[in-house]
Amino acid sequence: MRASVPLLALALALCAATAAADDRVAVVVAEEARLSRVGVDDLRDLYLGRPTSLAGQWQPLVLPADHPTRERFDRSVLGMTPEQFTNYWVQQRIRGAPLAPRQVASASLMRDTVQSSTSAIGYVPEGSTGGLRVVTVVGASASAVVTGIEAPEGGALSPERQAAVLVRAVLYDRNRDEAELRITVLFDGAVPGAERRALELVDALARADAPLPVRATAAAYSSPERLEDLVARLRATVLFVSPELLDRVPAITAVTRGAGVFTVAGRRELVERGLCAGVYLEGLRSRLVVNPRACEREGVRLSASLLRIATRVE
Repeated sequence: MRASVPLLALALALCAATAAADDRVAVVVAEEARLSRVGVDDLRDLYLGRPTSLAGQWQPLVLPADHPTRERFDRSVLGMTPEQFTNYWVQQRIRGAPLAPRQVASASLMRDTVQSSTSAIGYVPEGSTGGLRVVTVVGASASAVVTGIEAPEGGALSPERQAAVLVRAVLYDRNRDEAELRITVLFDGAVPGAERRALELVDALARADAPLPVRATAAAYSSPERLEDLVARLRATVLFVSPELLDRVPAITAVTRGAGVFTVAGRRELVERGLCAGVYLEGLRSRLVVNPRACEREGVRLSASLLRIATRVE
């Protein structure tokens, strides 16, 4: 089983970092086109074939899946990898959706195509926009995707907020190519309120606006043997370990490492104990923490843009 990305862990990570200029992507149209500005939400809907004021008026263009600018755009705007975006449109065509965005072979052809059409919209590196009108600029770093999430008063992150950022964070495992997100929220059934909190997170995940289908389940931890059966039965690729299971981390990771499951938590202590990634609160702001050695054992390859903003523990 391939490792998946952390759910709320990386999701909530956001340090106040900004994307470097060479990591930023300019969304462009022809200079004479009748569009001066576009929001990221409308742009995402256009590229995903969803209802938007831009639909029917603009032809979205994409670069080949292995082009670095394509990867930056897909992650920053669509919340997907290029492979996931391709799979998404395969499924959409099966369901009878309109044609996918048109692919052009190179960045230079992207520029030429956009320049020659008043209805084409595409993207190029921010430093290559000469002769084109820039309608928005997006960043590719993890902080640009999950930026600015803070804990409310009292230091507790709501399930809705956790779920919202999860669907972005889950893309930062370079090994990920699944067509859906399979997340298990593990809790200690003997702790009062633990099951309720787990179910609230599962419910929020089910309602989250995710680019991929989300299959979330809450499960009580009882033993390594039961966990092994559970992971196999649910085909879980992401395991969120609730805080009350701190002392069970060694037993849990003995199972997850063998199954290639990405482990994540909401407390730094669990990551220090052996989980791959998590988030901890510093004042009212959340911080990402990663245990590189644990991630390696789980077969997880996090993107460099995410690692740049993470605190590392061993």
